[in-house]
Amino acid sequence: WTLGRVAVVIERLTGVTYGPTQTWTILRTRLGWSRQRPARRAVERDEDAIVAWRENEWPRIKK
Repeated sequence: WTLGRVAVVIERLTGVTYGPTQTWTILRTRLGWSRQRPARRAVERDEDAIVAWRENEWPRIKK
């Protein structure tokens, strides 16, 4: 979710409009939320398929 989306939800539920900075302050200080970063590797990552691609396809493409 972006801060803009959260602000829209807050406005729909409470009728009060907040900007992105105010929204972040509410999330951080009142609710104790923190910024989350995505995992560097996808859960669906298939190591065997990657190895096979490197061995078979990459040399062909590199030529």
